[in-house]
Amino acid sequence: MTASSAGGSSTKGSASPGVSAVIERLAARVIGQNPYDHERIYTELYCFTRPAAGGVVVEGLGAIENALLNTKAKALGVPCHILLGGKVRDRRAGGPNPTRKRSVPTRQRRPAACCTTGPKPLATPAVIFPPGC
Repeated sequence: MTASSAGGSSTKGSASPGVSAVIERLAARVIGQNPYDHERIYTELYCFTRPAAGGVVVEGLGAIENALLNTKAKALGVPCHILLGGKVRDRRAGGPNPTRKRSVPTRQRRPAACCTTGPKPLATPAVIFPPGC
């Protein structure tokens, strides 16, 4: 199995301008590699772009990493969250629920809830890059 330029989901319209250009520029370094090596591929891409890391470049790297994880999960026949250590919650956090009627708009309730409960912990593990990267 190798990474290819076909398929996958797109964030057109929601991504920052220039993300597509970053992905196209880095694609040649990814296509043909084994998606099972997504950590190594991401680290190499990060090292390649390190002088310019930030903003649109990081968004492009994230999109490529998501595509690699999606490809690997599909090949293994498992959901992506299994590759990342399992589910953190059973339902989607935040955002409006179209099937539930609310008496007070979410925008009015959210500030009070944030102040009383504090910030939610991050669900993403820290990435540690090897020395010399």
